[in-house]
Amino acid sequence: MISQYKDQNEIDSYNTIIKSFGEFINSNVDCDADEIKNSLMSLLRQISEADGQLSEKEEIEIDYIGNLLKV
Repeated sequence: MISQYKDQNEIDSYNTIIKSFGEFINSNVDCDADEIKNSLMSLLRQISEADGQLSEKEEIEIDYIGNLLKV
């Protein structure tokens, strides 16, 4: 995945990157895809809640990313 983006002048939207990441972990037999997805979603939620609150916008983005990963 890194080599796919290494030579690009601009990085695609995180939508494309997340989909690519999801495809990679789903197709890699060495990965526990569910564990990686759940850990990533937990980390995103912790970051979003770091200021003591979770805004509606943050919640929508977390849900959007979860849907991209099909968590």
